[in-house]
Amino acid sequence: MARLVAQTATAHRAVVKAMEASALPEGIVIRKDSEDTSSAPGRDGLEIERRFLVRVSSAAWTRLGEGRLFRQGYVRSVDPVVRIRVGEERGPVVTSKSGAGVRRTEAESVVNAAVADALFAAAGRAVIEKVRWRLGRWELDRFLGSLDGLELLEIELEEELEPLPPPPDGIKVLREVTDDGRFTSAGIAQMKAKKRRAFVRKVYRKVRGWKDTRTSR
Repeated sequence: MARLVAQTATAHRAVVKAMEASALPEGIVIRKDSEDTSSAPGRDGLEIERRFLVRVSSAAWTRLGEGRLFRQGYVRSVDPVVRIRVGEERGPVVTSKSGAGVRRTEAESVVNAAVADALFAAAGRAVIEKVRWRLGRWELDRFLGSLDGLELLEIELEEELEPLPPPPDGIKVLREVTDDGRFTSAGIAQMKAKKRRAFVRKVYRKVRGWKDTRTSR
């Protein structure tokens, strides 16, 4: 298990080193197939993503239809984060992510069910479940279990200051949480059930109006 985590972290560091050496223009996203023939292709590169705390109207929920259920376990919750996820069409995916805020680097690869089971066992209680809907360029996550009630909207961008498209109908953006480490899945997964429930209640208790300050500077 330790060897697998170390290999994932090493692959992640190699991605970061390669990107730095090539002096890529800001905002360029790199995609490449995994060279590991023991698993299906993965995706490595730069991720530019913004995340928002939202509320979804009852009418919107009825229009959304079925989403995709994800189960995610965190074997390592400090940089670089190592995550195992099941629920994607391509199969179980192990991912290493480094960085914070809007720009992060990642390396990932599809693994078999036996490896996924071993990684979930290593994650212990650091597991979360959520349902995801793809709404155009946006992705809406509704968390389950002790995180019930937490709703986050995410979008991947080509560059950090790219203007945002309007949010989907029926979804109200309450505030941006991209730079708030409490809202990363890795951080949430470390909370015990009681703390998760308290966290959800607290973040919705007092919310002010939100304005996009990144692209209006």
